[in-house]
Amino acid sequence: MLRLGNDMTRWLGAIQSAVLVLGGYSGWLVVFKRWCEPALRRCAGAILGSSIVWLPAGGRFRIWGLKDEGRIGADATVGFLCSLTVLCAAVLPACALGVIASGQTNDLATRAAISLTMEPMIAVFVLQMLWRTGGLIES
Repeated sequence: MLRLGNDMTRWLGAIQSAVLVLGGYSGWLVVFKRWCEPALRRCAGAILGSSIVWLPAGGRFRIWGLKDEGRIGADATVGFLCSLTVLCAAVLPACALGVIASGQTNDLATRAAISLTMEPMIAVFVLQMLWRTGGLIES
């Protein structure tokens, strides 16, 4: 029977953890972007009685806003809700995946590497969500 050395076992654990974290987080990004975010916008729009769309926020960035003009106070609330939603959707799954992946290995170097990859993944998630790709108003 083939026995793996200690170094090989560490490498396999690191690869499994990386696949779990990167694959899980990439999958979450796709699910959130395609289904969760539009559903959250529809729900918030139903509560406020107006359609919520992506509006330019300066440069190449975008943020949620009301399709109807003239409700400045509500627009600020909707923008804050967008920021909070995207930030929570980026941070909470990253932390959960980090805990799950860290629990699979006892190697401190692998745990540290998983911890260090969380911040760039969160930044990529936020940029993916807030980067403007279309025209002035995106629904």
